[in-house]
Amino acid sequence: MTKFFGLRGQALHRAMIWAVIMPAYILFGYNIAVAGGLLSLPAWIKTFPELNTLTVIGTQKTNNSRLQGTVVALYTLGCFFGALSCIEIGDTLGRKRTIMLGAAINIIGAILQSSSYSLGQLIVGRLVSGLGFGALTATAPNWQSECSKAHHRGLVVLLEGLFISAGLAMAAWVNFGMSHLSGAVTWRFPLALSMAWSIVVLITTPHMPESPRWLVKKGRTNEAREVVSALDDKPIDSAQVQADIAEIEEGLAITGNGSFRDIFLHGR
Repeated sequence: MTKFFGLRGQALHRAMIWAVIMPAYILFGYNIAVAGGLLSLPAWIKTFPELNTLTVIGTQKTNNSRLQGTVVALYTLGCFFGALSCIEIGDTLGRKRTIMLGAAINIIGAILQSSSYSLGQLIVGRLVSGLGFGALTATAPNWQSECSKAHHRGLVVLLEGLFISAGLAMAAWVNFGMSHLSGAVTWRFPLALSMAWSIVVLITTPHMPESPRWLVKKGRTNEAREVVSALDDKPIDSAQVQADIAEIEEGLAITGNGSFRDIFLHGR
């Protein structure tokens, strides 16, 4: 019988959570919080004097504050467009490849940020990182829910919140630890560290099952049966597997003709 990550059934579901969802959502919390703790570091101010709000006054402080807020918020703007891109990319590439693409783009963004020697490079890095992370976090929970039974999804949502909190705490402790050092490492290392979680996602995701819903939608029903069989830990020709596939087909028949505009029209 088909196995993913060498596992089937509940063991496979747990592996999906701990090996993909956990690093993705720790990255979520970490990326949100890490930049805020760097803004007052001497080495940061030396590299990006345009963002200095500590040793300037008057109009310059006002302008620097606005620019600082904009640079920090550009990450969120990138996330917005990265998430929107998944409306098309997620259905074209599939859930797994979209997750991996998002993780890879986030790594590129982290490299650009942590190696920055100019404000322009930092801005590009934050936008690129946001684009990748938006695609990753828009797709990962969708993939998880499409691979899970309805009665398990609430627990997964709870765990996602816990993982985000862990990421927030990690960013705070990393920034605190770096504040006791000197030099550019105090801000370059925290920005580079986000790559670690993206690398974990890149390594583990290829070994996980694809969304059976996406496979059925693409006409790859036999592959979907193999995935459902592994997730349910049932023979591929069992009644449970056939019922799950039929449920997916029924759901796609109802929602398959939906469009982006339906979000705003409430199905009218």
